[in-house]
Amino acid sequence: GWKLRRELETAKTLAEIRKDAEREERKQAQESQQAGYGGYGGRGGGGGGGRGGYRDDSGRGGRGGRGNYERGESGRRDGGRGGYDRGPQRNEGRGGYGGYSSGRGVPPPMSSSRVAAPPVVSKILSPPLAGDRSGGSGQIFDEEKLKLRAKNMRMEFMQDPNEKELIMSMDEVLGSPDAGKIIVQANIEYAIDCKDSERKAIIEIITILFTNGKVTVSDVRDPLADIVEFIDSYVIDSPGAFGYLGDMLSAFFHMEALGVNWLCDCTSKLMGKGDQFKVISNAFASMKNAYGDAAVRSFFGGADEIKAFEQLLGPADFGKISSQYL
Repeated sequence: GWKLRRELETAKTLAEIRKDAEREERKQAQESQQAGYGGYGGRGGGGGGGRGGYRDDSGRGGRGGRGNYERGESGRRDGGRGGYDRGPQRNEGRGGYGGYSSGRGVPPPMSSSRVAAPPVVSKILSPPLAGDRSGGSGQIFDEEKLKLRAKNMRMEFMQDPNEKELIMSMDEVLGSPDAGKIIVQANIEYAIDCKDSERKAIIEIITILFTNGKVTVSDVRDPLADIVEFIDSYVIDSPGAFGYLGDMLSAFFHMEALGVNWLCDCTSKLMGKGDQFKVISNAFASMKNAYGDAAVRSFFGGADEIKAFEQLLGPADFGKISSQYL
């Protein structure tokens, strides 16, 4: 169901985050090990010093060999630390050569077994607060995972058209860049060549998300503009594409996400006048079939709307449409 599918997606995401965190931890451990080795002096400084001494339980450090140096607290010029870190049960490897010295009391580099994980890891892996869906789950979904979420939302909604679960599922991805646009785009591209029942569910999903403020006008318009502009390509594989586009146009006009000027601008990018006529006529036909004559007149019958359609198609061709639907 809705909850199980979301949990599976989330678990997969966290597993990948953990892998990244472990990789970063290993990198830091390696850097910490290498920090115990000093390099050779650069221009103006001496070469790397010889092997340093050992550090015993009393904390006294042996003097290193020649190398780059600076004045310590006591005024002595100490060489770089190197050598053995000899604790009660420790006998680690050889010290490095040369390096930089500091004042007294500087601890030796932490061994890889004692390197702590980066502070950000625990924050990333912390579970989201129960019931907190207002600002998303805190996870960032990439485009691939957002498209998977779009597919799962569609499948779950067809089995269980639960509006509350749909909104919760969308809330979890809202913190991701372009989440609304990608969710809408994945669904409307699928709607051009799918079963009628799937297309009906897609239109209902987008309508619910839009009316509840989960997707914006641009989230709907931008992907749909691409469909309109390239509908002549879609129709090659999906002969009913003009009618399917008309169904989406009428629904999204009805929820007030689209406008006539926007539609005419998108349609004008089609090369063929015949294809332009099909886009507009199918939008009128779908509006009449789904919402009735009053809706057609309300959305398409104003003086400004008629003028825009006539500029796009020409008075004669638009007259064929207006005589049938207006």
